[in-house]
Amino acid sequence: MQNILLSYSFFEITYSLLFSFIGATIAVWMLTRTVHEKKLSLQFLSDHILLFSVSALLMGRLGVFLFPLSLVVSEKVYDVEFWYEKVWEYISIFFSFWHGGIDIIWALGGFIFVFLLLCVFRNQHPLSWMDAFSLPTVFFLIFYSIGKFFSGVDYGSPVSDEFFLAIQYDLKDVQYAGSIHPVQLYEALSLFILFFVAWKLWDKYISQNWPSGIFGGIILSSLFFILFFLEFFRWGSDINLLFGILPKEGAIFLLVSVSILLFMFWKGHFWFFSRFKSKFGE
Repeated sequence: MQNILLSYSFFEITYSLLFSFIGATIAVWMLTRTVHEKKLSLQFLSDHILLFSVSALLMGRLGVFLFPLSLVVSEKVYDVEFWYEKVWEYISIFFSFWHGGIDIIWALGGFIFVFLLLCVFRNQHPLSWMDAFSLPTVFFLIFYSIGKFFSGVDYGSPVSDEFFLAIQYDLKDVQYAGSIHPVQLYEALSLFILFFVAWKLWDKYISQNWPSGIFGGIILSSLFFILFFLEFFRWGSDINLLFGILPKEGAIFLLVSVSILLFMFWKGHFWFFSRFKSKFGE
């Protein structure tokens, strides 16, 4: 299996890049539809696109800096004597984007966080925007997961050769040569099911005029819970544990999922209660 689809001089097109581009293109089209159906304006998005892009880039780099590159960072900084040299080493490694790239999940998180924060200061409707972004986000991640599978990125943990879904990579960037879980395909399939359910709910959400934030909260909380669960099947999940219990990055996904769920309940529990009373009586 080859990671690079097309190469010319220093320019390379990988499967991950190709599938990400396809997914992003369709997701942007889908966003224009959900924004229209929520009666929002794309002008707000275009006016601050530079800020959103920078925040996504920095947050995506932070995700790589804290986890896949953490060992490389610690080894380089360990050999440095003075504190200001250590600080400079941290900064230089962080901005070396060509080494390790960015983490798309963290980039999306950074984009959504800054976007919703700016909505508050610009008197927009952050919960309506969260609803509009939820479907395109899940759709994009489906293609991104497929691209990771072909590129051998975020591959799974070792598994028995007899396991019927076991795969093997012959790529220099894949450290394990034996059979592993195709966790990227697990992710793509799980997100496809989530997207299918969300697509069915969207029409009901629009037609029945649910309160803003209910739909987006359900979908995004489910998304991060899926990512949390799949971390147990990724390479190194038995090493990078928090308190010896949870994968470190998975613990962050779980925290985000629960936080969104609690916020959704706080925002919509009165609505759920009124719906329950109207359906079943006093």
